[in-house]
Amino acid sequence: MRVFARGVGPGPKNVGIELDDGTRIVVTYRTYKYKYQSQIGEQLPDKVYTTVKGQVQFEPKHREANGKKVIDIAVRDRGLGGEEKLVNITIWPEYLLAAEIKRGDFISADGSIEARTYQDASGATKEGLQLSPTSLVHVPQVAKAEREVVQASGGSSAAPF
Repeated sequence: MRVFARGVGPGPKNVGIELDDGTRIVVTYRTYKYKYQSQIGEQLPDKVYTTVKGQVQFEPKHREANGKKVIDIAVRDRGLGGEEKLVNITIWPEYLLAAEIKRGDFISADGSIEARTYQDASGATKEGLQLSPTSLVHVPQVAKAEREVVQASGGSSAAPF
């Protein structure tokens, strides 16, 4: 699978996905952080906005927060410098998902990102990245069918082409 993205600035953005069989999917979406910038003015510089895209790395965790059921996922994103980072995303029930998110699904999310510190199971303090999405694209993983392997007849080991 190959993922490519286009679109910079206030206009619509495209995320394209080319599957191994050559099938292409293009999703167009728009974010509104630029549209409302004049209205919220000084509030934007306090937050860093970014786009995270990649495959869900672990089975999603379902939990309750503020009386609502949320889904926590982790996506491994490759930044501009080629550096891979694991980014945690909390998906609130306002996002009406067409399908359940599973490990291996493709996610593209825009939103504010921040570094948070936490303690792991051994008590060590660690730092992680948390994205609060303002827009979300979910593409479920396509199941692969079993292929039949056919042995060449005729005794020749040469390729048939």
